[in-house]
Amino acid sequence: GWSGTKDPNVLNMILNMQKDLFNHLFHVNVLKRISNTQLYGNSYGVSEMMKDLTNACFSADAGSNVSLMRINLQTEYTKRLVSIVHNKGKVKFDHVSVAMAFENLNRIKKYASKTSGANDQTKAHRKHLVYIIDKALDT
Repeated sequence: GWSGTKDPNVLNMILNMQKDLFNHLFHVNVLKRISNTQLYGNSYGVSEMMKDLTNACFSADAGSNVSLMRINLQTEYTKRLVSIVHNKGKVKFDHVSVAMAFENLNRIKKYASKTSGANDQTKAHRKHLVYIIDKALDT
């Protein structure tokens, strides 16, 4: 429901939903809980969770152009992993989460390096992801 000439900002609405999901999944307590439950029977750890998320965010369009919604999703996901690797702030991530975030940033670089056959927008997006990762890991 919108009217008049006001832009409905669909991309922002979807990005906010994506951010809310990442806020939950990458909350320090959730990641620690996933790791701790491996001690008493859970076989799905942070490693599998982050690998599944990376695949969900990147594999579907690895060989094609990236939609506007997925550009936002992929950029936000990459920035979340960077913040885990940097591990700054009052609350600290556990070593498992930091290591797996680092691993998945390197996995994203492999996805982002594939630009053949992609349109200019997708190429620019993927170059930007590589830039974000390189800049974050060089500090």
